[in-house]
Amino acid sequence: MKRWMALFLCVLMLASCTPKAETPTGEQSTAGETAQKQNRKDTKIHRTQEEKDKGWKIFPDMGVKYLMNSDIWKANGAYLYADLAGNTSDEKSKVYSGIYYNLFTPKINEALNALYTDKSLSEEELVAKEAEILKEMKPLFGVYTLRKTLVEGKDYGEITHFPENEILFEDEEYITLMATAPYDEKGLEGEEQIAYKALWEDVKKVRESMVVERPLTLAQTLGSLNINEFRSLDLEGKEVKLGDIFKENKVTMVNVWATFCPPCREELPDIAKLGKEMKEKGVAVLGIVGDTEEGTDENLEEAKKLLRAAEAEYVNLVGSEDMNTIIEYIAGYPTTFFVNSEGKIIGAAFVGGQSEETFKKAIEALLK
Repeated sequence: MKRWMALFLCVLMLASCTPKAETPTGEQSTAGETAQKQNRKDTKIHRTQEEKDKGWKIFPDMGVKYLMNSDIWKANGAYLYADLAGNTSDEKSKVYSGIYYNLFTPKINEALNALYTDKSLSEEELVAKEAEILKEMKPLFGVYTLRKTLVEGKDYGEITHFPENEILFEDEEYITLMATAPYDEKGLEGEEQIAYKALWEDVKKVRESMVVERPLTLAQTLGSLNINEFRSLDLEGKEVKLGDIFKENKVTMVNVWATFCPPCREELPDIAKLGKEMKEKGVAVLGIVGDTEEGTDENLEEAKKLLRAAEAEYVNLVGSEDMNTIIEYIAGYPTTFFVNSEGKIIGAAFVGGQSEETFKKAIEALLK
């Protein structure tokens, strides 16, 4: 139940907030990798602020960039359900990474609300009934990057749950698909019908805008940036240079989060506790609050309130030109990655809320 509620809230906020995950979404990347593997200056998967305002989306872990008309998708945000898919760190997962969008109607919303208030159901019954209700959503489109060796000879539709799957990119490791469904307004009426038609019509333009290349790791996308020199203000207005934090610690855990994101808020106490426990081992925690902005007070007090409640004592930075460059390349809130004393990204990047145990295990592996 918490998972769906978190997702729908994030859709309304038009952000890539992801639910609590059992396993991390990330890819191993060590400091010993070659410069060529770490650095991808030639990537096409980037966007300007002007492109961002227009609705361009980038997903480096799928190697895709596409335009979703900002006016259309914002205007119909209440009818939109989106979710991330795949696991880049699990070599047994057929889906390496993905995202999909469905039409979410008031009728479905009412059914789910009734379901969640039914105290007579077991957890298993609730999950089963929830799945049945969500089947009523109208599919719009999805983009999926698959592990080629695990899907050869298989029906892509069984994997993506979309009837139409077009190959956009393929090499020896990955297959990237755009998944769509035929136009079907059956069962829709009034505003929901209008919303569906507007969104479905823009999906065709999304396909026309699609830019695709080989999937990138977070280390590759940030590898061309000298984040040691990046600066921002902390929540009290003091300037902080990232390199000053990195050089004083063996490992710095960087957590990119947002005040509106339930999974972000949920993991804050665990991160705060971990920061205190690991400090003596040369580990620091650094937060970046993605929905704050240098020079404004927007969401600043809410961020402070959440951090106080979590008893977090580590440094948190507001959004700035430098911080937004980092945020540009993450797949969703929260995202957590690790940096060594030289300012190089190491280990696995986690997308989605994680437990203290998961983070601690990752850090201890890096310390070794």
